[in-house]
Amino acid sequence: MKNRGDHKSHGLLMLLCCLVPIILLGVLSSLNLPSSGMKNVLSVLLVLACPLGHLLMMKFMVNNHKHQKEEMGEKRKEILN
Repeated sequence: MKNRGDHKSHGLLMLLCCLVPIILLGVLSSLNLPSSGMKNVLSVLLVLACPLGHLLMMKFMVNNHKHQKEEMGEKRKEILN
């Protein structure tokens, strides 16, 4: 049942990575800061945090799967020889 634990941790990671920027965006908007360029940039970055994090996660997952396939290919060659 290794996959079940992996899916649970994946779900928790997704929840964390999406909820933290949303909470920070709410905190930022509730503060009575004067409208500034930095506040606007930070707001945009917080909104983009979840999709950008997802893209990075997918990139690392693809690289990990390629590495695992290479290892499996090497193990098969060792077994056959």
